[in-house]
Amino acid sequence: MSDVIYTPVFRVSFPSVFKAKEQKDPNKKAQFELTMIFSKDTADKTKALGLPGSLAEVKAVVEAAAVSEWGDKLKVEAFRDSVKWPIGDGAKKVKVETGEPVNGYGPGTFYAGASSNYQPGVVDSKNQPMFDDGTFYAGCYARATLTVKAGEFKDPVKNMTIRYVKLYLQNVQKVAEGEKLSGGSTVKAEDAFKPIVSNDLNLDDL
Repeated sequence: MSDVIYTPVFRVSFPSVFKAKEQKDPNKKAQFELTMIFSKDTADKTKALGLPGSLAEVKAVVEAAAVSEWGDKLKVEAFRDSVKWPIGDGAKKVKVETGEPVNGYGPGTFYAGASSNYQPGVVDSKNQPMFDDGTFYAGCYARATLTVKAGEFKDPVKNMTIRYVKLYLQNVQKVAEGEKLSGGSTVKAEDAFKPIVSNDLNLDDL
């Protein structure tokens, strides 16, 4: 396990930081997790806020963890391709139905998933604790502290060795608001409807 690293600012995607998310594999424990979206926009926000961290630094720590675990084996392309890496190209994050980029992703973005068996601490920009009240959401901007670990295990079902480099989520700080990425409506109910006014309306007669 690596030392704690600070990420640059990222856009939050698929957050489950207040309640652990059940995994597709019923044999796996529910996880607290989120996906971090990095882009020129988030790099500019990191610089403007005077915060430490960069995507290049995160990539370097990931690579160092892999080299520590497997050494020169990584020079073999087939071996390197067998490793499940935590950072991906946002241009390849597309909707299965349409092939269009998932909201918030696309060319020029990178994404990285981070998770934990334990609930991470979550604070706002004033370092005050945040709660599950909807103010930490997909689309807001945040930064996080992580640790990195590389390893491998034998999958008895697939009868193969699974190699991975994983980001473990420790703490999260929300730094700014952002446009929501969720697919649901952002229109308030009171704005979506008009009052129903009828002195004679009796639902029992309908």
